[in-house]
Amino acid sequence: QVVVEATLSGPQSVTLSPISGGSTTYKAGLFDKSRGGVPITTASVKLVISTGANSYSLEMTSIDGEPGYYQATVDWTNLPIFRSGEDYSVSIKVESLQVNGVNVPEDMIGTVVNVDVKGTTSTSVDYYGGTTELPGLGRVPALIAYPVLAIVLVVGTLVAYKIITYMMLPPEVKEIDKLIKMIEKDNYEYEVETREEFVRKMLENML
Repeated sequence: QVVVEATLSGPQSVTLSPISGGSTTYKAGLFDKSRGGVPITTASVKLVISTGANSYSLEMTSIDGEPGYYQATVDWTNLPIFRSGEDYSVSIKVESLQVNGVNVPEDMIGTVVNVDVKGTTSTSVDYYGGTTELPGLGRVPALIAYPVLAIVLVVGTLVAYKIITYMMLPPEVKEIDKLIKMIEKDNYEYEVETREEFVRKMLENML
């Protein structure tokens, strides 16, 4: 049986920018241990990113000038399964390779050719400053969420204060305010209450 040693290297933790996100490059090496560690220069290798029941794979490409080495770059925020603040399992899958000039298909890997993978197995990914959960928005960077919440709270407080203050004004002041706004809009028509309406409102207040 042919034994291929596969090494996988990459960071164990990644901190993303809340604005621009971030990416990580993983590097894998394939070597034929049964022939003294000869590099495997022809292979189809995929980088597999998993979290929970979800997984996503990327094609790894050979690195010029480094026989037997392959690489793939993960753009985390554009990853379909991305959720900040989680740990991701990172592995490689060798779909086919060539050993000593012989093509080995996927169905023979694990039987005729055994691939022993060593190296990075998980990566923790989160935004700088952490992540928070917002209703309707899901997980968002804390450095963006908290300032937005603070602005909404301040604006809401000011609007509520203005409404309550206006409601507490005497009717005469409200009428004067109404007249000023009408004059500002070049509207000089002002409806005066009839004597009947005035008496009716006065009686309502007394009763």
